[in-house]
Amino acid sequence: MSEPLRVLIVEDRPDDAALVAKHLHDAGFNAVWERVDTEAGFVARLPTGFDLIIADYSLPQFSAPRALEILKGLDLDIPFIVVSGTVGEDAAVAAMRGGAHDYVFKGNLSRLRPAVEREVRAAAERKAARAAQGDYHRRLRSIFDSALDGVVTMDAEGVITDWNPMAETIFGWSKSEAVGRLVAETILPLRYREAHRLGLRRFLETGQGPVLNTLLELEGLHRDGHEFPIELSIGATPSAHGFVFSAFARDISERRRAEEGLRRLAATVATSTDAIISADLTGSILNWNAGAERMYGYAAEEMIGKNLSTIVPEDRADELRAALERVWRGEQIEQLETVRRKRDGSLMEVSISLAPLTDAHGT
Repeated sequence: MSEPLRVLIVEDRPDDAALVAKHLHDAGFNAVWERVDTEAGFVARLPTGFDLIIADYSLPQFSAPRALEILKGLDLDIPFIVVSGTVGEDAAVAAMRGGAHDYVFKGNLSRLRPAVEREVRAAAERKAARAAQGDYHRRLRSIFDSALDGVVTMDAEGVITDWNPMAETIFGWSKSEAVGRLVAETILPLRYREAHRLGLRRFLETGQGPVLNTLLELEGLHRDGHEFPIELSIGATPSAHGFVFSAFARDISERRRAEEGLRRLAATVATSTDAIISADLTGSILNWNAGAERMYGYAAEEMIGKNLSTIVPEDRADELRAALERVWRGEQIEQLETVRRKRDGSLMEVSISLAPLTDAHGT
């Protein structure tokens, strides 16, 4: 091994510890070792970091089973091999059940090398797996914290277990205030709470949840008591303790206001006595209101998709092209007095205003 193998030997006999160390050296391990023979010494040396622990099963003041209990209590993953010659197979079985990775009899130290190689390699793989899992969790945390939706997780009791920064912005509760509270009493208006309670109970009893994995629009409750529209989706994930529920919430107040504005505008356009027509920059008609139906005699379903040239006399075609070019450049035409053709073929004098419609980027 290129890096030294740090070994802690739990042994009351210095000669036996030296024998084990020599066997490791003869087996090709670049081992740096220390010996302890008491519980206090064992605990004191653990923080310095070891790659391997080799322990006699029973010492006058200490034992391998007690050492394993200490490792478990500290949640340390260090390969632990019992090397002993004074106890039988029952002790070996007990040691393995207690968490030892292998049991080698002192009379058969030839088994030590493959045991050490196997367990040190396995420990390295576990360490790499934990590091990869830690990286994965950190990436998930980063996504969770930077999500544009408010993300709220809760347990099977309806208690909030996590709360991202956007949830703080949307609902007004800080994470420290929200975690540990009931979802129903934090973000749900009173009228939804009984349905939430019954739906949660039904899912836990039957596995059926009609609102899971669907997009809902309902009212959310802000910390200050006002309600506002949210878009919500809820998912359930099995866990060691039952289920974890994740809710993704988005404040759609701006969208609702925009939709209401569009509805009002559409109603105004639809009921206007003026002919209001929208078209793309090629002249293809996109909208044809009731005023246009009355003025030109064409129903909307007849005209949408057709070109404006349908209502333009042939001798005014150049005029139309010139007007569309001006609009293409972003110009607005306040009044254009011209002639248009009705469905019955008759001509009428009209005054037309044209203006380009732009998106949020001015395109």
